[in-house]
Amino acid sequence: MERISFRRWLRFIPLVGGILFLVVQCTVSGESSSGEESRDTTESNAGTITFAQLAQAPYADLHLTRLEYKGKVIYDHYCAVCHGENGDGNGFNAFNLESSFQVKPFDFTDSTAMAGLSEEEMKQAIRYGGTAVGKSPYMPPWGYTLREDEIRALIAYLRTFPALSKEE
Repeated sequence: MERISFRRWLRFIPLVGGILFLVVQCTVSGESSSGEESRDTTESNAGTITFAQLAQAPYADLHLTRLEYKGKVIYDHYCAVCHGENGDGNGFNAFNLESSFQVKPFDFTDSTAMAGLSEEEMKQAIRYGGTAVGKSPYMPPWGYTLREDEIRALIAYLRTFPALSKEE
């Protein structure tokens, strides 16, 4: 029988560590093997949120649907740098666009302007960039980056900005 070298065993340490981590997390979550929560654990974890709860509805506190939340994630990654976290057109890069090119990013919180935008016009602007809809050439096309379902989610989220700005 061939002996396995110590170095070879070292390759399994991350795997064993990961399994131990999962076992500890499952036992700490407060469930017994029968699936019933123990009373003392429930009382001590009253203010905590489990990973399962967070994974099911991370958007619950934001008052967004699942589709809108997916759009928010996309917006935060690709759009917020110019259009701003609040969609008001005052993102980090907005200053550069205004001072260098006299272009202000679109304000999604303007309910009148948003009402005038059709779904198709928004899709075209996202897919092919600002020039496709007669707007700024500095709005890049995202058609090769985003899938159709991601574009739909993004538009659903953009439609929430006028309502969110009224709440604040």
